[in-house]
Amino acid sequence: MDRVIVGPVLEDINRIGLAGNKVFIATAFYSRTALEYLDIKSDKLFFYCRLDFNELTEWINGLIDPKALYEKVKEISQDTDIHLYVSKTAHAKLYMGNKAALIGSANLTLSGFGGNCEMLFLIENRRSLDQIENNIVVYSRKMEEISLDKLERFVLNNEKNVIKQRSDRRIISHERMPLYSRNTLKRLGSYEDFKKWLKKQNNEAAKEILRRAEGKHNLQGHIHRGFYGLRQYLISYPRERKKYELLNANDYKLSIDANAEVRLKAFVRNIAVDEDDFQIKIWRTYLPKECGGKAAKHGGSIGNLNRMFPLVAKYLKQKLFHINREQ
Repeated sequence: MDRVIVGPVLEDINRIGLAGNKVFIATAFYSRTALEYLDIKSDKLFFYCRLDFNELTEWINGLIDPKALYEKVKEISQDTDIHLYVSKTAHAKLYMGNKAALIGSANLTLSGFGGNCEMLFLIENRRSLDQIENNIVVYSRKMEEISLDKLERFVLNNEKNVIKQRSDRRIISHERMPLYSRNTLKRLGSYEDFKKWLKKQNNEAAKEILRRAEGKHNLQGHIHRGFYGLRQYLISYPRERKKYELLNANDYKLSIDANAEVRLKAFVRNIAVDEDDFQIKIWRTYLPKECGGKAAKHGGSIGNLNRMFPLVAKYLKQKLFHINREQ
């Protein structure tokens, strides 16, 4: 049965089946985080995207990331036959594997797959998939098939210029979560719903976070901002969510996870965005400096993060699974 996904996230790409004989990806814009998430095990990858070899503006402004594309395609090419097509006017957004196809408005970017106001049709009918594949061939006739070597030369010849122009224009970060409240999407939950979920959990970590959310030690602001920030983080990095959902919230310690603080710091500084009921600058006042915040003394901050990383991950798993079954 065909279904509709509103507010897609990166994990939805897994639905299409990235193994098998062929994978087709068509997008206008593309970003590093989304590209890095792809775990393609297919015999062949057909990739169609926006790229103009005579114009750098879209790269400078962060709408496309040819360097990230080159690195990802090179990685995949070790085991997969790559067919890369580009056009300066490419506009289609289509993702098709051996199980299904996603067609709609979302580009292969963190913005497109970060719970944004986007819509994708999930198509599983075999006859429809065959028709889509036939029309992808027609679409590709308007594009140029390029080699990995040509893409590499383009990146090497222009990367320094792109970095310089970004610096001159004070473009600090070009890949962020969408400026959109994820509370409008049931599948991504909300802070109030998270607190209701905590009440149903039979573990001390959940009980303690709920007590703090309700005012213990005046830490309710920490829990409130922590939920929104960690929800954005775990949506941006689905592999992190899957890791944390398996951990015991009573025992986890951020300090023993060598790369966790580094990843969170980079996320806070470069990717996180404000929402209707969440401001990064306020969250940073609670976060330790090593996590991208401003707090020199940790107080309850580390204790909150230790518990909330696994708790928010488990909560999101439950929400995504429940809503996905209904779609």
